[in-house]
Amino acid sequence: MPAPRAIYPILIVCALLLAPRAFSLAAPADESAADRRPKVGLVLSGGGARGIAHVGVIKVLEEAGVRVDYITGTSMGSIVGAMYAIGYDAATLEKLALSMDWNDILADGVSHRDMSMQEKLGDGRYAFSFPLRNGRITLPSGFIPGQKLSMELSRLTLPVHRVRDFGHFPIPFACVATDLETGKPRVFDGGFLPDVLRASMAIPSIFTPVEIDGRLYSDGGIVLNFPASVARERGIDIVIGVDVQTPLYRRDELDSLARIMEQSVYFLGELSNERERSLCDALITPDVGGFTASSFDDPRELIRRGEEAARKKLPEILALLRDVRDKAPAETVPLSQRTDRRLITGIKIRGLDRVSRSLVRGALGLKTPNMLSHEEIENAINRVYGTMFFERVDYRLEPDPPGDILVVRVKESTTDWFRVGLHYDSDQNAALLLNTTFRNIAGEGSKLSIDLNLSENPMMETSYIIQTGLRPGIGAGLIFWYSQYDVFIYQNTELVADLDYRTFGGDFMLFTTFSNPFALGAAIQKQYIKIEKKIAPPDWEGGSMDFLNYYAFMMLDTLDRVVFTRSGLFLYLEAMRIGMGSGAEEKTLYHPVYKYSAQVSTALPVHRRFTIQLGAYGGSIRGHTVYAPHLFYMGSVYSNARGVYPFMGLHYMEVSGRHMAVAYGALQLEPWREIFVSLKANAGKMTERREDLENTDDLLLGYGLSLGALSVIGPLEFTVAKGAGKDEIILHVNIGYRF
Repeated sequence: MPAPRAIYPILIVCALLLAPRAFSLAAPADESAADRRPKVGLVLSGGGARGIAHVGVIKVLEEAGVRVDYITGTSMGSIVGAMYAIGYDAATLEKLALSMDWNDILADGVSHRDMSMQEKLGDGRYAFSFPLRNGRITLPSGFIPGQKLSMELSRLTLPVHRVRDFGHFPIPFACVATDLETGKPRVFDGGFLPDVLRASMAIPSIFTPVEIDGRLYSDGGIVLNFPASVARERGIDIVIGVDVQTPLYRRDELDSLARIMEQSVYFLGELSNERERSLCDALITPDVGGFTASSFDDPRELIRRGEEAARKKLPEILALLRDVRDKAPAETVPLSQRTDRRLITGIKIRGLDRVSRSLVRGALGLKTPNMLSHEEIENAINRVYGTMFFERVDYRLEPDPPGDILVVRVKESTTDWFRVGLHYDSDQNAALLLNTTFRNIAGEGSKLSIDLNLSENPMMETSYIIQTGLRPGIGAGLIFWYSQYDVFIYQNTELVADLDYRTFGGDFMLFTTFSNPFALGAAIQKQYIKIEKKIAPPDWEGGSMDFLNYYAFMMLDTLDRVVFTRSGLFLYLEAMRIGMGSGAEEKTLYHPVYKYSAQVSTALPVHRRFTIQLGAYGGSIRGHTVYAPHLFYMGSVYSNARGVYPFMGLHYMEVSGRHMAVAYGALQLEPWREIFVSLKANAGKMTERREDLENTDDLLLGYGLSLGALSVIGPLEFTVAKGAGKDEIILHVNIGYRF
């Protein structure tokens, strides 16, 4: 479940660091030599974002020639400590800490780009999601499933995927997690490193717990946030501790949810922390005042403060280590480095129960044996996660000379979902969307979804989609729908009719499932329409019609997200044959109508805060008699499910016709995180005759300025638009996801 953005400020998440370009593996030191000198241990506390200061401390110790024989840590300290233990040097840690895309890791969830095509169609509709268990709405075990975090950890630790004993790292390592059943600390000095690190920093209620060997683990900071005793128990003679915790907040400082959650995690362990600190021979306490556990915005300053604190303590440390630092460092040998491509000899899938193996293999899209890059493997894992059938999907590499076996580990989603969407805009007014989704309810790889739109324009849709597992990748869908909405008819910008449309029917479709960004499909549709007038000429009468339609479509979608898009391409082509149904009285007089439409848009990132958006859409209808429901409509800021295309400077549905062609562009600036300013413009035509499209004399022009932001309930956007040659300025407000 995507985490609500209001939760982001309270995330005490580890500072993941991008993969290094090279590693070194310390050769085992001569035991007799090791026995002749004291062993030095480094203890790193938890502290969320404040743990970035650990990097500054390591930098100073490394520059001073301090050789560390053992590392232990908790939560954020376990992450930084593990990276140093497996071969990252201080300079690399610093570079990676400064370049890390913190917001992307914190956001978690499934990116739009990685979703299966069937899931993309419903993306950007729901603000809140709740698990359904035994027919009851419940809360999730954590707001953040940690999928992106798991993927980062797998990537970071790729060179040591084969190592199960942390004592075999260049620097022996251990970290602490909390056993949720016993409430006792568990010291991990072996296992699969990404799992262990995820467990050590799985903050209760924020991140979902981690299961290891049949037991559930959460953040080690709950019971042992500063594990100096672990180092002592391992026979370490000189313990250097780095504590980035801050004193407990006073009552007047508990002024935010972030601080309350942070206090709740750490206050129970304060007494044990005092005892653990007393076990250190040298204690470094960087001044992290002013930083919270979620303050990832200024890593450079945190590193500086870590350096500053370490330099103050350095004379004391060097005095303790007078016999240690003079020893030559151990010789190093190359660690199994991350190469551009690896030989993958086979694939194993673990954790499947209700979901078919063919679905997973189809989503992976990998052939073995084959040389695969790490990027190709990661993209394949993301595609599996994007099917939305799993709570978690990760991987490990196991040796299979001369290459590796790719082991894909999945945890199936055991819950169905109840989801809620909230929306208001100037055209459709307020709306509430309720959804229930059930997976694998009638066959492996199936999804039953029911949407209910409560608004002035009510809608209900029930869809059953199944990924058949057939090759080359075929899915099937059955959709039933009912909707009620207004159709506005203008003449010379004046509203002359407001018609109430009630339509219901169903679609049966077949579509491809072999690719996330691309889909082909065809469908047959039965459509019933009843029309009543609200505002219309006295001689106009309503009526009812039924149609039997056939259509085919092609869709390409590589967008990073559906709102405030920063990158990617979207293409949609559709051809439809519209014919009267067998029950229509006009059937013998009605000839089929052929409707063709196309949309294309792209987002080109110029800078991380600046994007150019370009697009076009067009369509053509051929046939003698075309009823109003099947015409093209333009107007307002956004398109919607009823076939209305956006056009800045026009009112909603202000222009209609048989043929249209429009081009548009926007300059999108993000001056602050998730705050957007966009300058938009469009030009185009709507005509009754196709040949009139070539005449540019009466071209429609419009432009506008938008201010937007992402919030808990979705996008917020205020737009001012004006059409060329018009005196009227159109104001438009949008709140929440559109549906």
